[in-house]
Order: sequence, then C-alpha cells, then structure tokens
Amino acid sequence: MSQLTDFNNAGYSVAKSIIGTTSFTIGGGASVQVIEAEQRHDRESEMNGFQASARLTLVCSRVDFVASYSSALKSYVGKICVHDGQGWRVGDIEGGAAYITINLISRTEVS
Repeated sequence: MSQLTDFNNAGYSVAKSIIGTTSFTIGGGASVQVIEAEQRHDRESEMNGFQASARLTLVCSRVDFVASYSSALKSYVGKICVHDGQGWRVGDIEGGAAYITINLISRTEVS
C-alpha cells in the first residue's frame, strides 16, 4: 500500500466516525457501509403534471466495496439497490485508488 492510500484510508475512517455510515446493497447482495455525500430532490414540469426525481451520492472505501462486489464496476450501472431501506437504481459509479463513488437515481428515473 502506498503512503497516499494509507493517508486516504485514515481520512475515511475519521469521516466515518464523524459523519456516520448507512447500509447499502446492490441486487440483494452483501451490505456495505457507506457515507452519504449529497442528496438532490427536484420536480420537472411534464405534460401531465410534475415529475419528481431524486439523486443520492454515496462514498465507500474501495476495499469494503470490492470485498462484497468484485465484478467490474460498470456491471452495477442500472442495477436496483437499497440504501438505508429505500429502493434506488445505480445511475453511475466511479472508482478511484481508495474510494468508490456511487451515484443513485430514483428507481423510476432513466439516466
């Protein structure tokens, strides 16, 4: 492990203890502890009224994610998932050296 990875892991551990974590699963798989980074809720005007949408960004350590989900990251895009008891869909997923960023969208929203 590099010094940068060690530094990132130490920072993530501190963030988890301050911010707290929630549970996340993809397709009924194993639960992974994640940090909520951002939430977005909006409404757009449609022909028959308003269409509500929601987006949620989660961050977890690469080590924790890969321990439960070892397939290629792109294979999880579009999958149904559950975060903190609520159903979502994986909109996109980004992998870095130390973290995985998972962007969730409403189950009814298409990206």
